[in-house]
Amino acid sequence: MNTCLKKSQIRKTNNKFSIAYFLAALAVFSTLNGGFVAADPQEEISVQDGIMDVLFIDSQCIVENEECEATRAGNIIEYFGADWCEPCLEVEEFLMDYEKENTVIIQHHASVFDYSYLNYSKFRFDNKFRLLFIPSLVLNGQGLLTGTSQILELNDALGGYQMNYSGIDNLSIENGKLNWQSGSEYNITIWRLDSTPHEFENYSHPYLATHSLTLPAKTNTTNISDWLHNWTGRLVITLESNGPSVLRSDSTNPTGSLDFNNEPTNTSEEQMIEPSREFAILIVVLLLLAILPAFYMYWQITRKNNDESE
Repeated sequence: MNTCLKKSQIRKTNNKFSIAYFLAALAVFSTLNGGFVAADPQEEISVQDGIMDVLFIDSQCIVENEECEATRAGNIIEYFGADWCEPCLEVEEFLMDYEKENTVIIQHHASVFDYSYLNYSKFRFDNKFRLLFIPSLVLNGQGLLTGTSQILELNDALGGYQMNYSGIDNLSIENGKLNWQSGSEYNITIWRLDSTPHEFENYSHPYLATHSLTLPAKTNTTNISDWLHNWTGRLVITLESNGPSVLRSDSTNPTGSLDFNNEPTNTSEEQMIEPSREFAILIVVLLLLAILPAFYMYWQITRKNNDESE
């Protein structure tokens, strides 16, 4: 009778131990999977996704000419910053003095805490490039420089690009209508950039994105006259897909120290990022500690049963 009871206890303990072990292992796997920011298995990324053409038109050209033709860019730099971000001040000072022929700069304010926040820029930050930190520069939709130290490598990084943008032909603007020719299956995105005062500092952002419009490239025309009243700035037109872009680091020291700025204390759920590797390891340790009692109980019963059988 005692032997049957002890075997029954062992079986129950084994079952409890197995269930605890399974749940812990499942939790560990889920935590690690989230901590290492694995890609969505249902999300397919085409090798063709990215920016295929970039053109720009300055407001001065529109004022001085009845019909104004666009200029094709050699490179496009997309800068993601925020007015509350202190390291961004150094980056913006660097970009204001940056001059490179036919290089287009778009500044994005993707943080909801910014007075000049733009939801299209946030979508680009979160979904198109899947960024985590500001300040960040995205080069030609392919490369990434993050933090003030990496951004100083901009000249060298752009030197590695030989872009041959194409896909949009005969793009011009006349009487508020933007016209072009393209047989591409991709989309055209039109960005209106404005000189915008910094919320706290005594200077203006020269090329801050304030409006955006995306439509199929085959549309070949759109009316943007509402954008052009008393406007001084730049239009940037890109040909690109809707899918996310896989960015590579363009820094020679990608694992070096980065000047990441903290979000304000009243961060919303939208600003939260995936758990870090350290956080995942901590959870693993806590889960292992949680199942130690089951290990100990199993060991005690097994040892007692072995002693009695001897």
